[in-house]
Amino acid sequence: MLAAALAQHTPDVKNFDEKYWEELFKAHDVAGDSPGALSKSEFQAAMLAHTSLTENRNRAAPSSSALKMVFLASAIPFVAFGFLDNAIMLMAGEEIDHLLGIRLGLSTLASAGLGNAVADVIGVGAAKYIEQAVRWLPFVKEPKLSKFQQSLPSTQRAKLSGAMIGVLCGCLLGLSPLFVQGTFFLLR
Repeated sequence: MLAAALAQHTPDVKNFDEKYWEELFKAHDVAGDSPGALSKSEFQAAMLAHTSLTENRNRAAPSSSALKMVFLASAIPFVAFGFLDNAIMLMAGEEIDHLLGIRLGLSTLASAGLGNAVADVIGVGAAKYIEQAVRWLPFVKEPKLSKFQQSLPSTQRAKLSGAMIGVLCGCLLGLSPLFVQGTFFLLR
């Protein structure tokens, strides 16, 4: 019964209701001498049970819905970063190629590399704003997980796969300048 009551509460002691505490103390009032009064050993046993229940709850694996939210919360910022990085790299690389490539004798790949450097600098500067914008999205709320839950391999995999798939999708979307300019496909 106590475990069921605990499952409805957070581990924060302030958030346990009076009913939880009454059941906890009633279960540990072995002597039954006076309702609501516990001996020192009974009180210690009740607090030990409370601590054990909260620690076990914190050590439970995150739910699949929590892992999906970890994935989504990790993916969304990387979609934006991948889009910015690729789109800026393509546009800056092309401009560098047109403006400096001929004058300095740069190859197309060197111009693309310099465009990538420009995109990375802008991406680092934009990272804070991307993360703030993502926090405003009502459907992206990273679940509150304990440190133990955050360190679990399943949580780490969800976070890493979210970042990887997010940046892949963002980079593919970042190819849009080539579609707009009509230079995505090479006509032979």
